[in-house]
Amino acid sequence: MAICLIFENPDQTQEQAEQVLAHVGSTGPVPPEGARLMVAGPANPGWRVISVWDSEDARDRFFAERLTPAYE
Repeated sequence: MAICLIFENPDQTQEQAEQVLAHVGSTGPVPPEGARLMVAGPANPGWRVISVWDSEDARDRFFAERLTPAYE
């Protein structure tokens, strides 16, 4: 069963979001393995990402291996 995740960060600027997305893109394919869809864009205020995953394991692996390091 697919899993949808909606993430909103009202404090994130477009510049910060672009830096995170650039880092994620430099570490592997986008969308990553196990992701069916990834859409990111400005919210009011901040930034919003909507993603659809094949499984919780795929999502968790992406967060641990690629997304968390991008935020660090």
